Amino acid sequence: MSKILILSPWAPPPDGIADHSSSLASTWTALGHKVLVIAPGTASPTKLSADDAFTQPITTTRSLSLLRLKENLAVIRHFQPDMIYLAFAIPALGPSLFAALAVCRALKYSTPSVLACHEASREIDLPLLGPLVYSLAKRATTHAVAFSDPALAALTSHGFSPALLPLGLTIPAPASPSDLQTLAKKYNVTKPLILETGFILPAKGAAILVEAASILKETRPDLDFQVLIAGSPRPRTGIFKPFGEKDVAHAKLLADTVKREKLSSVVSFTPHMSSHDFQTMFQLATINALPYLDITQSSIASHALAAGSTIVASDIPGLRADLGPAARFVTPNNAQSLARVLAELLASPRERNALAAAARSRALDATFTQVAKDLLALTREVSP
Repeated sequence: MSKILILSPWAPPPDGIADHSSSLASTWTALGHKVLVIAPGTASPTKLSADDAFTQPITTTRSLSLLRLKENLAVIRHFQPDMIYLAFAIPALGPSLFAALAVCRALKYSTPSVLACHEASREIDLPLLGPLVYSLAKRATTHAVAFSDPALAALTSHGFSPALLPLGLTIPAPASPSDLQTLAKKYNVTKPLILETGFILPAKGAAILVEAASILKETRPDLDFQVLIAGSPRPRTGIFKPFGEKDVAHAKLLADTVKREKLSSVVSFTPHMSSHDFQTMFQLATINALPYLDITQSSIASHALAAGSTIVASDIPGLRADLGPAARFVTPNNAQSLARVLAELLASPRERNALAAAARSRALDATFTQVAKDLLALTREVSP
């Protein structure tokens, strides 16, 4: 049995990186390990005595803050982790990233740490902030992991020696016809569904999907379809608050566009769904769309693969590396290209079934079980 410390965002609120870390935590405990999670927040860390310490497989506390550094280190040393897993992305961690790096730095010579880079290719060259933060991260941790080829290249170019691992996924049990019917009724799904889900932000390309829906409505009246955009802007605080305000404005612009262009009959919106609805919706959807502009990796892509979905994605390096032959690729930021491929798939059950089979096959090689084992093996290869 190993003991693993996870420094990461943690739901609630909904967050893709939090969801990813939670899946890893559950996988490690299923493999017989114990997990301590310290998530962003300023609450007092869990008070533990020698008699009752860490009796649960996963212990969680929301105290990842420089204000709580001394208390957190006391709890961590009591836990005696064999590995630290730092789920790293600047906006997701916010100011807590400095507390996370301080923990890794304080334990660097006793405990190996994995810097798991979720957004490296986008963040590492941000003016001033990116190079500074990643330089601090390199000095504080002992290992680095990239989840995409672009992230691997970005980290390598800045002096890291990262390992490349798949993001990880959990293959769900098939939803029952009753569950699918209930979900369809709840979200008013009455036609073949084109789904985009996740945080609403400009880089996710929802505006391109709305434009493609408009094109299909005008040029292919023979096709029955509806589009559901499920998600909300990411909550942001501190120095990242202006980015959050930009995302909120983008979400409003999307809704205004649908109303102005009279697309409400084919495009609808819903906030973040419950975990159960989220997982099942991938199976309900006829097509899962990822019309991203510059996202280099996506937990949504992993969920779509795991569900055996028919996937349409932008032809950008991270998505092509993750999805391979399990998706139809379209020109990024091109509504005409997206509309054409959506029309072809809506009209071809045979091609949809072939893509779904390819997704299921690809998913078997990227499960969280394998990723969790590989992460532990990584820290055992070289002493910190």
